[in-house]
Amino acid sequence: MNQLAGLGSALWLSVGPVAAEPPAPQPASPSLQAVEERMRQMQESFEKQQREMRAQFEHLVREQQAQIDLLQQQLEALRKSAPAVATNAPSPASAEGESLKQRVEELTAASKKTFLSQFNPGIGFVGDSIFSYTSRGADATGSARPGGADAWLRTVELNLEATVDPFARAYGVINGSADARTGETSLGVEEAAIVTTSLPWNLTAQAGRFFADFGRLAYVHDHDLPFVHRPLVLDADIGGESRTDGLQVNYLVPIDHYLSLTVGAGDSFGGDGGPNGVGGFRTLSELNYWGHLSTYFDLSPNLSLETGLSGLINDRSDSRAGLAERRRRIGAADFTLRYQPLDASTRRGWVWGTEILYNSASFDIDPDATPGSGDEYRSNVGAWGLYSYLETKLSRRLKAGFLFDWLQEPALRDAETFRYSPYLTLSPSEFQLLRLQFSHTEPGHLTGLRSSEAVSLQWQFILGRHAHGFKQR
Repeated sequence: MNQLAGLGSALWLSVGPVAAEPPAPQPASPSLQAVEERMRQMQESFEKQQREMRAQFEHLVREQQAQIDLLQQQLEALRKSAPAVATNAPSPASAEGESLKQRVEELTAASKKTFLSQFNPGIGFVGDSIFSYTSRGADATGSARPGGADAWLRTVELNLEATVDPFARAYGVINGSADARTGETSLGVEEAAIVTTSLPWNLTAQAGRFFADFGRLAYVHDHDLPFVHRPLVLDADIGGESRTDGLQVNYLVPIDHYLSLTVGAGDSFGGDGGPNGVGGFRTLSELNYWGHLSTYFDLSPNLSLETGLSGLINDRSDSRAGLAERRRRIGAADFTLRYQPLDASTRRGWVWGTEILYNSASFDIDPDATPGSGDEYRSNVGAWGLYSYLETKLSRRLKAGFLFDWLQEPALRDAETFRYSPYLTLSPSEFQLLRLQFSHTEPGHLTGLRSSEAVSLQWQFILGRHAHGFKQR
């Protein structure tokens, strides 16, 4: 059954849902037909193995139960035929009875173990700690963490994932993080969603709480980033991770190269805010709507390009991130250029990733901070931001990279911040990571903050299962 779970995970990660032909399809190229035929064959093979393994399991349970019943009958017969007069030396019948009793207990335990293990979900646990030293205090950097020496359990994460039935899988992520001031760890449901696996027409639906498919790194957990800290523009414009409670649908466009379209709607968007506060009734216009169009090209056997366009409409924003924001709309474009030589993919190669975002937002401004005084007005601000990183493999376990951040504050476009961050990543194994990063941050004078330097050491471990899809590789 573990082979079945592994095959199901590999099939989902590599090809997505296998779909029926859409109505009135366009003529497909030979390469597309070959891919579709291969996908169909893999789906049929998966379903066949699933049926065979289920039948084998049911047969095994019946067979073991029959052996248990037979041995219990033999044991009972031996007990009845044993002599009534006690003797110091054990009779052959009693010795045989003890042997049969032990065999019954072994078969019963094996039957229970086999049955229970078939339905256990894949379980993983992640711990991520940050040790840092910052040259200035929090009042000068605007950080939620104190300046100087700091040790921080950034996240602990429990992951659960399993197949629900032949039509869907589900997963959950329970996350805990330590408070910057008290050190107390709070737990919360970071993700809990169901994902379809067999919808027709190349469709996949996802519902519940999840990280929406937006941009390049917004849907990636902090501990899975290629560097220590989340880019400035994602924290400012998105609110960190693209968490939402809602529904999104992905469509794999049936053409001769990869083209994926995702659209979704939810009552929130961003890791630092809850649902939009709408009172007792929410209209459709007060939901958050997003979309992401992405494609992939093989430029050569060793060089590939991934590009994407994303958009968010949030017409009911409620003082997100401490700002009196009332509306936001975000457009984003990203690309990832990846060099990975086929003859040395684990030891050589590099990745260059860049994403640029434009945030158009409306803010309520109150100059004298006195509600109802009559000087309030609404300000519309358009601000840009981007991040770009280059990472190269030095060996099988060692990588070096450089991250550049640039941000215009969402509420004040002329307030800019630059950050430069070289980093070095060591992975002793697939289940442990150490990353050393130096960051120099230069805020503009309009931000009211001061330049600073920071050295950070990230130490991460993984227990059990922790797999990612193609887009998070």
